[in-house]
Amino acid sequence: MIKQARPQAELQYLYRWIGTSSSQKNRRVEVTPSAIGLRRQMTTIRGAELRLKMEQAILDEEEKKLRSKVDNRTPKA
Repeated sequence: MIKQARPQAELQYLYRWIGTSSSQKNRRVEVTPSAIGLRRQMTTIRGAELRLKMEQAILDEEEKKLRSKVDNRTPKA
């Protein structure tokens, strides 16, 4: 995750020689900020957190039902 958190930079340099005396130079730099690159990873993490919470709620509900059944079957003193 740390490696993906760094901004990515791309540098391009183009040099063209046209004819006998003219030339053309072109430089370009592209930088992708890390905040944009992390959006997908953060969405994946958040989705996993929500699934865990949902599964925990289901387990809690099942535990409640089982406790209720056990309590109803246990003789009262």
